[in-house]
Amino acid sequence: MQQFDCFFSSTIPIQRRDQKLGDGPKIAPKGPLSMTVFASVQKHLTAITTAQTDFAKSSFEASKAYFESLASVKSPDKFIELTTEYAKSAQATFVSEATKIGELYQAFAQEAFKPITSSFLPK
Repeated sequence: MQQFDCFFSSTIPIQRRDQKLGDGPKIAPKGPLSMTVFASVQKHLTAITTAQTDFAKSSFEASKAYFESLASVKSPDKFIELTTEYAKSAQATFVSEATKIGELYQAFAQEAFKPITSSFLPK
């Protein structure tokens, strides 16, 4: 293994082609601050993305149904009734979905920062 000076005045190792992959120095050392397992992070991010996509689809469908029902309204009373129903259901759906997505983000953050928090918390 040869050492070369980098323009930041630090020495970087250069691996030759004839060296085996595991012969060189370890780039990411194992220890209390090692990286999180990516499978777990990917699982959480997939769940968050799925929840947000499902919420966007259901919100779009509810808005579409609301505007379709507005097309057939003939009286102001019916308009106010439909608008009130839609606003109440949209607000309730938003609060429940935002709570659900917030819990997913909380679980993701706890999992992603577990190596950092476990190394700094007293044992």
